[in-house]
Amino acid sequence: MIDYSEFPSWPEIFQRIGKRKPHRNRARCPIHGGDSPTSLSLSEDKGVFHCFVCGAKGGKLDFVQQVQGCDFKGALAVLGIQAGGRPPKPNPAVIRQRAALETIRDWVKSTGRRLRDELYIRELLITGAIRRLQRDSEDSLGWNWMAWALIGKDALEYLHNEIGMCRKDAERITA
Repeated sequence: MIDYSEFPSWPEIFQRIGKRKPHRNRARCPIHGGDSPTSLSLSEDKGVFHCFVCGAKGGKLDFVQQVQGCDFKGALAVLGIQAGGRPPKPNPAVIRQRAALETIRDWVKSTGRRLRDELYIRELLITGAIRRLQRDSEDSLGWNWMAWALIGKDALEYLHNEIGMCRKDAERITA
């Protein structure tokens, strides 16, 4: 929730610590000193990093602390931020975006649950209708159950699958 616009960019940070600048938000991980030039992933928008080899992750301050082996104040000095000053203000746009994504994720979760319950009820009705119709093929209640359960079932299954995809997207975005 911090506005990372006050922090230096990732290329500036790499320049300050004496490492080769990242290319397309990827770099060689200076924490474990690996050989892969793309093992470290950087996000300027979120102000975070993640190394897929050594598992190191965190924010820009964490990165500087781990690479330089310094404390919090030392990392602030490397980043050119005055220690003891005001902490960075939360970015209202980021707060609104996260709240909106959380609302979407909750909606997708509850809607998926309702669709799953509806499909379960329809499956129970189909099973019950089949049992009734096996005993008496002229049972009008069995045929009514079957008709109600089958009408729109394909559409419900399609919606349930789409909601599942939306849920995965919402989880990926909010992560």
